[in-house]
Amino acid sequence: MLATTFIIPTALVSQMGGGNEEKAKVVQTLLLVAGINTLLQTNFGTRLPTVMGGSFTFVAPTISIILSGRWSDLEPVARFEKIMRAVQGALIVASTLQIVLGFSGLWRNVARFLSPLSAVPLVSLAGFGLYEFGFPGVAKCVEIGLPELIILVVFSQVIFLTSFIPKIKTSRSVQLESLCDFSEAEQPHKVPEPIEPTPSVGSETVAVTSSLTVTKARLRNAREEREHFDQASNQILDHFNAKDKLRPVLTDIRKHADNIKGSQIVTGMDGGNLKADKGRKHLEEKYLELEEKV
Repeated sequence: MLATTFIIPTALVSQMGGGNEEKAKVVQTLLLVAGINTLLQTNFGTRLPTVMGGSFTFVAPTISIILSGRWSDLEPVARFEKIMRAVQGALIVASTLQIVLGFSGLWRNVARFLSPLSAVPLVSLAGFGLYEFGFPGVAKCVEIGLPELIILVVFSQVIFLTSFIPKIKTSRSVQLESLCDFSEAEQPHKVPEPIEPTPSVGSETVAVTSSLTVTKARLRNAREEREHFDQASNQILDHFNAKDKLRPVLTDIRKHADNIKGSQIVTGMDGGNLKADKGRKHLEEKYLELEEKV
């Protein structure tokens, strides 16, 4: 962010006809706008932990505006102001188009057909536009510029073969996989297995203690339920045993009742009123009581 904030004004303001004062104003403007964009992005936009800054994408169009022949007959300060106004107008029109594409959702449909390779022409054009400003600076200090170029080329070709970020295990068992591990790209149809976090000793102890407590509670509840079940089963068996014991007694009482009924002498008194024997009533009452118990 700081690099773009200072490199862009340094490369463009002198070509526009401005001096150190104009360059300082451009740097201040970039810092202010970058801060406002960062606040808007972190609070109302995508809310990513990033800092907004200037972009090299607009350097090539700005250079084409600077090299236009309309500003050749003006004073340096007036030329700087005219070019700055022209650049601001072009940026306003371009940003309006971007806002319409973004909020309307049209760009979402276009992005489906774009691959990561679509960024290569954009980056290449931006780099070629800055070629004439960058390489003269490298040539002034070959001792630093040449090794930097060699290291950049080597790392860009072999960095994907190594895992430069080790796995980190914290108290919450967070594992960070390598950002440059492209081994899964060779197997596109293979579903990646979920990463199981490695718990620490303290978390293992807490987990084992809690599981033992839950197991003990379940075992206690199972024992209580088994005891209640045994009691209910014993009561049912007692009822069945009592019924089996009373069954022969009831059979004998029925036989005695039938015999008494057959041998009973019924006499009519006062227009046909019948009186049963006291022994028969006693047997009938006893029979009814036993039947109620069963």
